[in-house]
Amino acid sequence: MINKEVIHITYEYDASADAMFIEVENYEHEESVSLNNNLIMDFNKNHEFIALEILNASDVLDTNKHSLKKIINIDLRVKVTKDQIFISSILTLPVQNKHVFKETNESIINDMNIPVMDTNLVTA
Repeated sequence: MINKEVIHITYEYDASADAMFIEVENYEHEESVSLNNNLIMDFNKNHEFIALEILNASDVLDTNKHSLKKIINIDLRVKVTKDQIFISSILTLPVQNKHVFKETNESIINDMNIPVMDTNLVTA
């Protein structure tokens, strides 16, 4: 089943660890899938996407830690097909009194049999 509804998310950024955690509220973590060395997706027991961890966030997003503490908006898309898992995000950040957009796009083979989904998640 494909989920086309928009789901609201929250985020936390830890500047000392340079790690960001974007999550759906009130979830129970079951498994993690590493997309690369810096992006980790979390799923619940029903294999529904529940969180994205971004390690080395200032490097991945090519911005400073101060801007990551003040994110204006996050638009995240998770698309899972029978064969692949795709994640795409656009973060709106304040940089020198302007809004700057930073993107991440990654995919991996769906060898964990994550169910097909197409979900948009945004900050409230």
